[in-house]
Amino acid sequence: MTIFYVNGCSHTEGTSEALNGDMSKSWPNQLRDKYDITLKDRSWAGCSNDRIARTTLEGLSDVPIPPDYAVLQWTYSNRFEVPSKESNVDFEQVLPHTHWASRYKAWQDGNEYSRKIRYFCHSHYNHKIPDRKKVMDRVILNHMLSTQYTLEAYGVDYAYIVWPLLDPQLLAESNVWKRMDKSRIINYNEHDDTVYHMDGVLRSHGYKLSNVKREDGTIDKHYMADGNEWLADQVWEFYKYGKGMKPNHSKYDELLDDMSVHHVYL
Repeated sequence: MTIFYVNGCSHTEGTSEALNGDMSKSWPNQLRDKYDITLKDRSWAGCSNDRIARTTLEGLSDVPIPPDYAVLQWTYSNRFEVPSKESNVDFEQVLPHTHWASRYKAWQDGNEYSRKIRYFCHSHYNHKIPDRKKVMDRVILNHMLSTQYTLEAYGVDYAYIVWPLLDPQLLAESNVWKRMDKSRIINYNEHDDTVYHMDGVLRSHGYKLSNVKREDGTIDKHYMADGNEWLADQVWEFYKYGKGMKPNHSKYDELLDDMSVHHVYL
């Protein structure tokens, strides 16, 4: 049976609110159930690209038999992984919002170190330097290319989903982007040498965010079971036939214009 390894953030793990409590409806689980694969899922809601790269390397080196195929969903560039001062935790995820606080030691027990790191990352780094989007996206590219080399070294076939928009000026200038194997990016936009923004892709095909209000008052912004099924089918089509994920172009550009900066960049 084909072994799939997947990693990503909440867009891969899924959320209870968006999936109505049935986590078997996340796209990796629907991929497993629909196409009869063995699934190794290391995705974690609220995680950073640092964690995705690190745990992928750990996952490949810790198993006697590498997976047949890896699907990595890269997340937003304003998330960071930092060393933990806690004795029982190696790393902490630092995010610009607090919904996932209960899952990360960084926001528990009045951790002064974590609060200062978060302040630096999101009050200074995100808001007080020129071209901050370009600077942060450079980190994504570095992770993507180094992980590409790792997967190639292990002989693991793979695909990337890049969820957010990447800074187009950075892509035009970046030697890292030029060395990337873009044939592995499911949502690659070959016309502009960029990536299609995944929120725009899904919405252009009619899939909607749950917009469920959580107990803490925040709003869930993840796709429901039907959108996850579509993602599972798209991943399988790419795996079997190399068919990339495309938006409905008649709606995509208009949707991007209407989408807030929050969904485009964060």
